[in-house]
Amino acid sequence: MKKKLTRFLPWIVVWSAAILTVTTFGKPYVLKTYVEMGIGTCNKIPVLCILPSQNFTNPQIDKNYILSLARYKIEEIEIALPKDFFVIKEQIYRAYYKKRKRTEKDSIAYLLYQNPDFFQSLFPQLKKYSLKNNYDFLSRILNARTPDIKDLPSTLFVILKSIFTPDIGPGSNIKIARFSVADKRGFITYNYTKEGNYFNCDIVNSKQEFFKVYLKDKKKELDIDKVLTIISTLQKNKEKGQG
Repeated sequence: MKKKLTRFLPWIVVWSAAILTVTTFGKPYVLKTYVEMGIGTCNKIPVLCILPSQNFTNPQIDKNYILSLARYKIEEIEIALPKDFFVIKEQIYRAYYKKRKRTEKDSIAYLLYQNPDFFQSLFPQLKKYSLKNNYDFLSRILNARTPDIKDLPSTLFVILKSIFTPDIGPGSNIKIARFSVADKRGFITYNYTKEGNYFNCDIVNSKQEFFKVYLKDKKKELDIDKVLTIISTLQKNKEKGQG
């Protein structure tokens, strides 16, 4: 895990140190200004002002649609995806989804897996805020908003939201939905645009293992129902390194 986080951790360390300094001498409006100058305003990054507004609990799964998908096994991850998607197993580092030029013409899926103690190992000091597992951390991150910044923790979670949310397309029609399906629950941040449909799925299973499935659908064939069906096929690959 240390190797995978090499490019990601420096951002957290730098931001945290800077925020601690600002927090010591500043008030909430100073923190908000600091974050907006460093990351961007809600006009530039709308998701930083958006809260989960939809809930999908045990949605209907389209078994016929699953039959049309291809099964992928990449290291720790096993999932069914559309056959024409280019699939990449990713690591945690900032803006990985923005730097691959080859994705501009392709429908693409990025897959990420982290252990049950992923967030806790990064931020052990935040356990005192009743954040005991990956889902607690994930929920706090997806519910963070720039207008709600008031102290160090709320500032840090806005920063994490900006880091963990990939490019989900232009416009202000972005939505965040909570979901639970079988042994998995989490959040889907999605957007339907003229250039394609975007879905960022943050998923935690019953063992508190963390998965991220980022789908950039250039053909605009996916919708939220199909993505929930795709998520239902996700599981830990018991034959890691094969497939």
